Amino acid sequence: MTVEAWFFYPLAVLTAGSALGVVLTRNPLHGALWLVVSFFFLSAIYVLLGAHFVGILQIIVYAGAIMVLFLFVIMLLALSDADLGKGRMTATKVVGGVFSVGIIALALKALGMHLEPGGRLVVDLGRGFGQMPAAFGTVAQVAQKLFTDLPLQFEAVSLLLLVAIAGAVVVAKGRI
Repeated sequence: MTVEAWFFYPLAVLTAGSALGVVLTRNPLHGALWLVVSFFFLSAIYVLLGAHFVGILQIIVYAGAIMVLFLFVIMLLALSDADLGKGRMTATKVVGGVFSVGIIALALKALGMHLEPGGRLVVDLGRGFGQMPAAFGTVAQVAQKLFTDLPLQFEAVSLLLLVAIAGAVVVAKGRI
C-alpha cells in the first residue's frame, strides 16, 4: 500500500464518520460542529490530491464564513429540547443509513476510484488512470470555473444563502 493510501483511507473514514455525526445528532449546534470537522477532513483529502488551493478554500470559505452563517441561523432560531422532539432510533433511520452507505459506494465507483494491484489509490478523471490535469486545483483553474464557466451558478448559491438567512429571520420573528 502506498503512502497516499495510508493517508487517504483514514481521512475518508473520518470524513464519512463526521458526516454521519452531522446527520445523526439531534442538537443542531452539535451538527454544525460535526460539519466543521467534516470540512477539515475533506480539506485534507484535497491537499492529498495536490489541490492545495482548494483545500485552503474549503477551510476559509466553508469552515469559516459559511459556518458562521449557519451558526447565526441556529442561534437565531434558539431551538429548545421540546422543539427538537424525542430522539429515537427508528427503522426508517436504519434503512436510510444503509441506503446512504450504498449511495456513497456507488458514487465512489462512478467517480472511477479504485485500487491498483500494488495498493495505489487511483482516481480516473477520464484522462487516463491517475493523471491529473496540469492546473488541477490551482487559483487560475478555480477562478476560471467560478467566474467564467459557472458565474450564474456561483451567484445562485449566494442568493440561496441570502434567502435562507431571510427565512430564518422570519421564522425567528414569528416565535418572539
